[in-house]
Amino acid sequence: SVLFLDEPTSGLDSTTSFEVCGILRGIADGGRTVISTIHSPSAEAFRLFDDVALLARGGRVAYFGAVSRSLDFVEEKLAESRLSSECSNSSDVEDFDVVDDEESNGNNGRSLSKAPSNGSLGQVSIAEVLLVSVADREAADALCDAYATSALATSNLHRIKVLLGALPKDKQGLVALYGRRAAKTLLRAEQELIISTSSSPFSIIMGDGETSDRSDAQSDSSTGTSITTSTSNVSVRKVATSPSIWRKTRRRFCQFFRRETHTSSLTATRVMLKYRMWANLKDVRWVAARCAPLFFAFVVSSLFYQSATDVDARGLMNTSALLFMVAALPALAAGGYMPSIVEERGLFYRERADGCYSTGAYLIYKLLEEGVMTCVMTTSFAVIILYSVNAQGSVLYFILTCLVTAFVGVVLAYLVAALCPTANAANTVLPVYITVHLFVIGLLLDPLPVYARWFADVAFLRYTWRGLMLNQFGEGGMKNPLFGFGGILEFYHLDESVMTMWEQLGMVGVFFFFYLIATYMALAYVRHIKR
Repeated sequence: SVLFLDEPTSGLDSTTSFEVCGILRGIADGGRTVISTIHSPSAEAFRLFDDVALLARGGRVAYFGAVSRSLDFVEEKLAESRLSSECSNSSDVEDFDVVDDEESNGNNGRSLSKAPSNGSLGQVSIAEVLLVSVADREAADALCDAYATSALATSNLHRIKVLLGALPKDKQGLVALYGRRAAKTLLRAEQELIISTSSSPFSIIMGDGETSDRSDAQSDSSTGTSITTSTSNVSVRKVATSPSIWRKTRRRFCQFFRRETHTSSLTATRVMLKYRMWANLKDVRWVAARCAPLFFAFVVSSLFYQSATDVDARGLMNTSALLFMVAALPALAAGGYMPSIVEERGLFYRERADGCYSTGAYLIYKLLEEGVMTCVMTTSFAVIILYSVNAQGSVLYFILTCLVTAFVGVVLAYLVAALCPTANAANTVLPVYITVHLFVIGLLLDPLPVYARWFADVAFLRYTWRGLMLNQFGEGGMKNPLFGFGGILEFYHLDESVMTMWEQLGMVGVFFFFYLIATYMALAYVRHIKR
């Protein structure tokens, strides 16, 4: 059987941590496999482990093998890559000297000594040196590349393939032995192993897949041309050592967009929706904060009840004001979505840094989570107002316009929350920004001063209101009733020949994608909390 532990020594002092590791050592000596994640173990606790897997950023393997050979491997590979000086500049590795601990047995007891400025001698464990070796990004990448092309990685790959070769080949056999979920995981691991083998700098030829005795691969570091493993079923041949230009470009692209995650974006989004979204939907306070559109709908419908069919001057002014409020209220209601980004900021920084998900996966999850309530509340808002005031024109267009405007308000609220350091700052910036939009929509002031017309062109609420006006008084509506010396559309300079109501809706959609990209960039590169 296998025992998995996730940081069993976190929050414990060194003595208690050593006792816990001693218990795990006893369990392992009893014939059970113990796998544990651990951060910065003490020298005494680290000696109790047989093998260690050292992971760099993004889950890349920097070393996987015996603890006794880990320090020699790291020193050798960093020296070969000529990046040890960069690593030492960032973490003072060059100030350490390897000394033998006479009280320990074997190489597991090796430690490092450092001479501080006060002249005293301090002891640093091998575990700390391994962590230092992956602290610098360039040194960690070099170490991971060196491990991927090493004989040790080849030997580990062979062991994995031998173990997988002993498993049933069909899915039904795996399900019968391990269950459906475990069988799916094993099949995925085998496919990933095949892909990694085909893209690795080693060509591995397997025999019949039966279990064979382990034989360490021998390497010739002086020539760097061939590596041969003597086993009954496996032969390994090194074909290339330097990564291709495509792999280098892809790695830099992934690093720029911070895609160093342990899981795919689809899987991360699905997990967050499964566990977080349903928990929020069951939270009465979370749902109540997003019910503002229903309150606005009842207020507007009670004040403008059956007023959208009046064709006199006062009635047309009231209808224009009604559509003005319909355009503004979904965006104003989006202020209820900002606290979620601010409250989850610390969790988002920590989980993204740990590689749990990417920025894009988190943003997609938030949009889908808020999209459920946004669709329900905004559609209810539009339907209640549409039939209570007896609005004219296309029902579909009216509902779609309210929905798209509401989603623009959501991503705009996310953008403001990502840029502002505190919730108080966000609650100040968003209402001010939306209020400025109301002045340039075209109802309160028309024509606008020359120096303010540029902002009207980039105000998404202006396109929402103009589209609603064209839907109400255009060809499908009341057909431009007279207002003053002409029609009401001419009075507000709404010429449908220049931009139709569907083109107005398309412009609102453009602002959605613009704010969405800006939100992604803000979440990815603006930090308000130091981890």
